[in-house]
Amino acid sequence: MRLCAPSRSLAALAALAAVLLGGVAAPVAAGTTTGFAFLNLPAGARAAALGGAYTALADDPTAAFWNPAGIAAAAPLGPGGEVAVTGVHHESIQNFRQDLVAATWRRAGDGLSLAVNSHYTGQLDGTDALGNPLGAFGVSDFAIAGGYAATVAPGARLGGTLGWISESIAGTSASTLTFSLGGLYAPASLAGLTLGAAVRQLGGSLRFATVDGAEGDAVPQPLTVAGGASYAALAGTVPWLVSGELSQLKGEDVEARAGLEVRPATALALRAGWMFGQDAADFTAGAGITMRNVTFDYAFVPYHDDLGSSHRAGLTARF
Repeated sequence: MRLCAPSRSLAALAALAAVLLGGVAAPVAAGTTTGFAFLNLPAGARAAALGGAYTALADDPTAAFWNPAGIAAAAPLGPGGEVAVTGVHHESIQNFRQDLVAATWRRAGDGLSLAVNSHYTGQLDGTDALGNPLGAFGVSDFAIAGGYAATVAPGARLGGTLGWISESIAGTSASTLTFSLGGLYAPASLAGLTLGAAVRQLGGSLRFATVDGAEGDAVPQPLTVAGGASYAALAGTVPWLVSGELSQLKGEDVEARAGLEVRPATALALRAGWMFGQDAADFTAGAGITMRNVTFDYAFVPYHDDLGSSHRAGLTARF
C-alpha cells in the first residue's frame, strides 16, 4: 500500500494511517484532523472482541485507557489487595503493530495504575500528491499514563489518569500531556447492572513541522466522550453479560457499540461484538481462557473490502 505524504502537516498522515490501518476502526470525517489517532484503537483483546463496548466493563489494567474508574475494584478485596499485570500484542493489516503493558494495584477502597501503549509501523512508501516517490518513512506513537481511582460511595467509583503522549512521523515528532476522567456506578437495587461514563484525551493541541520546516497547524488530541451500560446474569448455570455504549469523538457523529460474553465453562469465555456505522469493520469476535490466576484473551476483527483482518492476543496475571 502506498500512502501520500501531506503537503501541510505530517500529522494528517499519522491520523489517517492509524485510523484506517490500525485496530478496530475509528471514525474519520472529511476536513477533520486529530493527532494520536492510535488512542482511539481499543486497548486490550477482551475489549476489542466485545466491539469496543467497554466503558462500563473496564475492570482490568486496560481501564486506564477506557474508564479510569475501573482502576478501583468493584468488589471488596482482602487486606493485601490485588496486583494485576496485562500485556497485549496487536497485529493489524499491512505492517501496523500495537503493544500494550499495564498494571494495577488495588486495595480495599482504591487503586493505582501505570500503563504504556505503543503503536508503530515498518517502512511505508511515501509519495506526493502527484504520485512521485518521496522515499520510505515510519510512524510511531507512544503513550504512558498513571492513574488513581477510589470508591466514593456504595457502588460508585471515580478515577482519573494523567499521561504523556508522543507521535513521530518520518523523523518529525510532537508530544503533549493528556488526562482522562471516568465514573462507574453499580446500583444495589439492580444486581448485575453497571453504568459507566468517561471523558478521554483531555489536553492541549500539538504542532508538527511541515515538510518545508515551518510550524504546522494546531492538531488537537482525539477528545472522546463515552457512556454505556453492562448487565451480567445467569442463564441457568451459565454466566453471561451484555454491554453497550455510545461514544463521540469531537467533531464526529455519535457511534454505537455492543458486545456479548458467555462463559459455558468456568475457564472459558466466548465473545462477540458489533460496531455500528463503521466503514472499515463491524463484526468482532474472540475468546478468553483462564487457568488459575492467568487469563489468555484473543480478539479477531475482519475488515471490509479485502483489507484483511487484525488479531490481538493478551495475557493477564493477578496476584
